[in-house]
Amino acid sequence: MPINSEISILNIGIGNPVSVLNILKNIGLSSRLISSAEEIRTAQRLIIPGVGHFGKAIDLLKKLDLIGGIKEHAYKDKPILGICLGMQLLCNGSEEGGAEGLGLIDADVVKFKNLNNGLKIPNMGWREVNINDQKLKEGYEDIPRFYFTHSYYAICNKLENQFITADYGITYAAGIAKGNTFGFQFHPEKSHYFGKQLLENLFQHNNAS
Repeated sequence: MPINSEISILNIGIGNPVSVLNILKNIGLSSRLISSAEEIRTAQRLIIPGVGHFGKAIDLLKKLDLIGGIKEHAYKDKPILGICLGMQLLCNGSEEGGAEGLGLIDADVVKFKNLNNGLKIPNMGWREVNINDQKLKEGYEDIPRFYFTHSYYAICNKLENQFITADYGITYAAGIAKGNTFGFQFHPEKSHYFGKQLLENLFQHNNAS
């Protein structure tokens, strides 16, 4: 993702787009908030933040007629980043509401169940991760760790789509990707230095136009 092209952040009331906007500005990336299908179609790079219920978020995307624009953006191989619920929306579907997702990455979203060691749901707090991409690991002096808050997680049907893992009773996908479509289960915008470094690595090193 070239550092000099603007990033459009979807702002439809399902996430914390202003926090994402602020961290991007903090690392010198031009960004704007958008909310319409036409703005998605003209976007160079797109971020879909999100918190809340999967089924309700899909219903809102349908109501606002945004699904076609998001899929068209991906099919043109223009970069997309989904954050938290935004990542889950990129998948085939979710147990949360039984809703069908965007289907941009071959993964299914399921709920944490029967966790050992008294682990509570949701998974909330700072967790260390394993990044299986050398370029995205650049600049870290310590083991990368990010802020998570979620009760559901993605299972990739193709292991090559899983490039970041975390542990919470099980090892699961904390970062997924296909082509220029990426997803982070954690919140880089709430993860201070670690989040800024990851976003900088992602947007500087990916070669998408």
